[in-house]
Amino acid sequence: MITDELRHELYQLNNFVTRLLVENVDEQTGNIEDEKVFEFLKNADVQRTDLLTTATISLKHYRDLAGLVASKVRQLNEIKKQYSQFEETLKNILLKFLEPGETLETENFRISWRKSSFVETDLFIDMEKFSEQFPELVNITYNLNKAEIKKIDKTGPLPEGVRITNKMNIQIK
Repeated sequence: MITDELRHELYQLNNFVTRLLVENVDEQTGNIEDEKVFEFLKNADVQRTDLLTTATISLKHYRDLAGLVASKVRQLNEIKKQYSQFEETLKNILLKFLEPGETLETENFRISWRKSSFVETDLFIDMEKFSEQFPELVNITYNLNKAEIKKIDKTGPLPEGVRITNKMNIQIK
């Protein structure tokens, strides 16, 4: 059972850990310097169980906050999508009212035209032949099929240069 005194100590420790995390953010990368925080806490005059309890409760709290933020981001993205659709619809309406190249200027806005271009290719272009004829115009990207590599790992040896690395990930519920 958590007493009021222990709850207060854990609250103070949580504030201390949060401040420690915030103060150890690398300004260039934006990442928290884990090792610095760990060394500081390891040498702090804090009971191990209190530290583990506080760290776990804080972790769950920040995970919940991250979930709330993710939910809000999804909501905002939906609103953004809707506003973008409004914008596109209104732009299409304006296009129907204006003659190509027509400029319209008022006190509040200016409508003008800008030429742009983009590259299109035939649907069934032979990229191999094209890349042989024009190598400077083609970028080739290779991606490993990781799911297939994991299947091979279960049935036989992996190709040279490929390895499976197993990690133990902590689960906190």
